[in-house]
Amino acid sequence: RSELQAFYRAVTFLNETRSIIFITNREISTWLDVVEDKHLCQTLLDRITANCQIIRLTDR
Repeated sequence: RSELQAFYRAVTFLNETRSIIFITNREISTWLDVVEDKHLCQTLLDRITANCQIIRLTDR
C-alpha cells in the first residue's frame, strides 16, 4: 500500500468526525506534480479543500 493511499484513508476517516490542520511548505497546486497516482491525489485534494479555510504564511 502506498503512502498516498494510507494518507488518503486517514484523511477520509478523520475528516468525517474531526477538524484537521495541515501544514505544508509546498503549494497545494504542486502536489499533483510529485505523485504517481494523480487521480487519487486530486480526490484527496478535493476532500481536504472542501469546506476549508486556507491560510498562507509567507516570509517578508
